[in-house]
Amino acid sequence: MNRLTGKYTEFEHAMLQYLFICNPFVRSLWCFEAANANGSDIFIFWLAIAAYLADLFSKPELMGIPVSLSNKITQIFNTHYDEFFKNEFYFVMFCLDPHKLEARQVVLYNFTSVAGRISQV
Repeated sequence: MNRLTGKYTEFEHAMLQYLFICNPFVRSLWCFEAANANGSDIFIFWLAIAAYLADLFSKPELMGIPVSLSNKITQIFNTHYDEFFKNEFYFVMFCLDPHKLEARQVVLYNFTSVAGRISQV
């Protein structure tokens, strides 16, 4: 594929969008495989993914991600959040983790009612 063609530019743009959207999920999977990861870490990673995606989708002009696509991804993310966190195990682990005091204060202050979910654009 010639780099000067419109098809190449279109493909490159689509790949950049894909990488930006998938990046936090891949990084979190790497962290989950760590020998010392626990339930508290899983909850924090989930919140980090939500914050990253919310920030990414709040600036559609920057990456050119269509609002319809960001809404679909947000819906999928929120559905999996609801399935994954049906019980409060991970949240309780996060609240009881003595090493996460500072993070816990921020999360409880900002996200008490809607922790981890992303609002649609």
